[in-house]
Amino acid sequence: MTRANRIAIATTNEGYKATFYRTHKVIAEVSSQDTSWTPAEDSNKTQAREDFRAYCTKNAGLWDVEWDDGKAQQAWDRKYQAYATNEQVGEDATTLLTPMVDRLVDKCRFQVSLSEIQMLSVDAEDTNFSYIENGRYTSNDNWAWADITMQIVLTEGIEIEYHMALKSGQICKPKLTIAEFEDMLKTEAELAGVELVDLKAQAKAEKDAKKKASKAKNADAA
Repeated sequence: MTRANRIAIATTNEGYKATFYRTHKVIAEVSSQDTSWTPAEDSNKTQAREDFRAYCTKNAGLWDVEWDDGKAQQAWDRKYQAYATNEQVGEDATTLLTPMVDRLVDKCRFQVSLSEIQMLSVDAEDTNFSYIENGRYTSNDNWAWADITMQIVLTEGIEIEYHMALKSGQICKPKLTIAEFEDMLKTEAELAGVELVDLKAQAKAEKDAKKKASKAKNADAA
């Protein structure tokens, strides 16, 4: 068995897909239609997605995955204590950003899924500190203060540019609300000519249609 410390759930045309990770390496992928799981009749899409998540973590062993809720990644696991190269910055920045994007994709009203996250550049930030020059410590040339440009690639053909900060030699935790993420999605989708599937609007339309059908049925009965 391979231990996983993160799971992401994506909505698909057939249901849901669970992806187990060890940090950002894919361990296993599970499609809901290939399992015995079925959503509760009275559950909405969010409840069904979380129910499928619970089913997958509880039965992780079926896919040769070792899962321990107590050891699941809640914070990030920094690999480097200092950053001598851009590659080191990119590796830890990706590790830090990925869980946040996974959570946003899970909560998003639009049907999207994460393909990959990659670093585009590390650019020095100006400071007034005498011991920092061109974004690096003069004592050891490690990165001290910089702007990190990341690219979030979604399977729908949408690419989002996101900036992270490196201050005092450490990468800062990214902050992005679901509202901000959805606004970025709409903007980038429009630029890419991609039509987003609005799951929230879709669910409302289905609910309204059922309500309308029920009223019509009651009227006929009367």
